[in-house]
Amino acid sequence: KTVTCSRLPLGEGTCWGMHGLMPVPAPATLRLLEGMPTTPGPPGITGELVTPTGAALLRVLVRTYQEPLQQPKSSSAVLGRPPCLTIRAIGHGAGTK
Repeated sequence: KTVTCSRLPLGEGTCWGMHGLMPVPAPATLRLLEGMPTTPGPPGITGELVTPTGAALLRVLVRTYQEPLQQPKSSSAVLGRPPCLTIRAIGHGAGTK
């Protein structure tokens, strides 16, 4: 049997964790989502939509990704919204407080 999944919704904003204030999606989640198709989360909804545990399970179980029957509207019409994308690599900066 195979497990099929649609594009994964990226959350936005920040959340509190054991290590303090973290960006959403968290770095661990982004790392697990590399190579997996994503989509912006619903407009106006902030917070974590895919947890690191959920991303790890999907990484192991999913073999194919299903495209939606109707393509979402282009996010270029909405300022600040990311397009549907597949994460190829992530980077972390050594910023200051």
